[in-house]
Amino acid sequence: MSGNITVPGAGTGSSATVSLTFNGSANAGLAQQIANALYLANTSGTLSISTYTGGTSLPVVTSGQTQELILSSTTSGSITVPAAASGAQQIIVITNTAPITIHGTPGLSVIGGGAGNVTIIDPASIVLADQGGSTNYADLVSVPAADSPYLIGMRDGLETVYGTGSGTLQGGTHGKDFLDDAGAGTGTSNVILTQTTQTGGVAGDTVITGAGSTTVNSTGSDALILDGTGTFTENDTGTNDTIAAADAATANVTTGGTNALVFGGSNLLTLLDTGGSNTISSSSSNNVFVTASSAATGMALFGGSGTMTVLDQGTGDDIVGSAPLVASGALAVTTAGAGAFVYAGGAASFSNVDTGTTNTIVGSVNATNVTLGGTSGAFAALSGATSVVATSSGNLVFGGSGSLAVTATGSSNLTVAGGSGPETITAGSASGLLVYGSSGNLDFVGGSNVATVVGFGAANTVSAGSGGLLFGAGASTNTTVTGTSAVSSGYGATLFGSSGATISYTSALAGAFMVAGTGNETLSAALSSKADVLFGGSGTSSLVAGSANDTIVAGTGNETITGGAGSDLMSFVKSIVSVTSPSDSVTNFTSSDAVALYGYGATAAAAALSAATSSGGNTTITLSDNTKITFVGVSSASALSGHIFSS
Repeated sequence: MSGNITVPGAGTGSSATVSLTFNGSANAGLAQQIANALYLANTSGTLSISTYTGGTSLPVVTSGQTQELILSSTTSGSITVPAAASGAQQIIVITNTAPITIHGTPGLSVIGGGAGNVTIIDPASIVLADQGGSTNYADLVSVPAADSPYLIGMRDGLETVYGTGSGTLQGGTHGKDFLDDAGAGTGTSNVILTQTTQTGGVAGDTVITGAGSTTVNSTGSDALILDGTGTFTENDTGTNDTIAAADAATANVTTGGTNALVFGGSNLLTLLDTGGSNTISSSSSNNVFVTASSAATGMALFGGSGTMTVLDQGTGDDIVGSAPLVASGALAVTTAGAGAFVYAGGAASFSNVDTGTTNTIVGSVNATNVTLGGTSGAFAALSGATSVVATSSGNLVFGGSGSLAVTATGSSNLTVAGGSGPETITAGSASGLLVYGSSGNLDFVGGSNVATVVGFGAANTVSAGSGGLLFGAGASTNTTVTGTSAVSSGYGATLFGSSGATISYTSALAGAFMVAGTGNETLSAALSSKADVLFGGSGTSSLVAGSANDTIVAGTGNETITGGAGSDLMSFVKSIVSVTSPSDSVTNFTSSDAVALYGYGATAAAAALSAATSSGGNTTITLSDNTKITFVGVSSASALSGHIFSS
């Protein structure tokens, strides 16, 4: 509501009413309250209307009456209003064209204003009209505690209001107001409204609060709000406002506008963000509670040395505990929105429960606990010991330099990439799990679904779950794999080696499918009591069978094949080995073992045996492609008769 408000006039005809203009709806509302009181008194017959032109004493209001004193437009200078009798009400209507100063008394109400500036000392209610059409008024109002509860509404311009008691202070809609209740002591209660709207980066209203309880409602732009030592509540729906909640005993701030800047202090701060692109710097050594509603977008939140608790339901919000080397308080975050970025940094401790979408979370240099219950999120650990529980789909986890423990039960399509610290992964019922082990060693426990794991640590321990395991060893790593029950493929684990790697497989429940890569490596099933299959690679490999009936397939590199306690089959496939014609060695060859030569023809075995050579207790056969197989500890070819077959 804004526009014209009419009050009773002293004359007849066109003078029967006085019309006053108010640009702001809040001020028009206050003016209407005063106008209603006048019309009510007029209806009841208790209204006394008189006009004052100056030069004489103002009349005293008698008991039981409401006095409407209309100051003529030419009235100027200083006017002292005498105190009204008990039970009487005084209302002054002004339309001044020259500066005027009014010294009021408790209970005085002032409404109106013309082209001249107005200074009012000691009114109980005042609302100044935008009668002159200017936005450059420079009015001053000072209300003491004795006038409580006061009701002050200023017009457009450079307005100044001091309140030292309890009541309401309202600025205009244009200009730059100074609204001050810093002089209000403990036990007082004020509501302050800033509504000036600026353009071009010009500073707006300034508010200073005191030791009492103050609620500030900011609806304009570019306001500066400075809290006092009392209880401070800020409801900001404006634009580009700066709010310092640094000194208040408790501060409650709602940022519902855009581009606000909020500073916390050493005491309790509670903030609700429902706006856009607002920035909050808690800077607090005390507790900070921040909620970003689902309507919030682009919030930037920075923690301090105190404990900060955040519920983020917004979109595209940034939450920063502190820089990694800057100590800050504990940080607890719930990310329930979308597109958030959370950086704990130097937080003394950090916890984050993520139930949102596409949120990115970076841990702390101290203890970190994260629950990934949202979708398509990403978490990266720093140097702090970190625990992650993943229960949803499509998330990424990156390890840091500290220890990382991940429980993946209930997750789907989770990817874990280890850092330089040790890593412990428990798969549980996870499906589509992909793990890249850390350089600081990996301890992996498989689950009910197949998992894909790559180990990069110097010493890794991997347990295949009931769902099976696909494992790849990094270069120069040492990994022990324990198999569990066989899956549909018949093997508990499929294992791939690499240059310099050693993979040791142990199981009494299911065999393994082991494949060597390039370079020197060792694939050992020596501790497996189930049938295993081992494939050689292109490097110098060592392939070791277990105690069951294993199958070893030679590769293109020079390999050492070691038989186990079972009846092992050692296979040489011409289409594979003839590429390089390697020289392989077979150790621990027993009478229960056999050698199969595939692709060499039915007579190849007999031809190789007839041309075999023995030396130093070892026997060597040479195949048609010049591949050489040396049986270590077999002193004559006759011991191989009946154990080598070809096709």
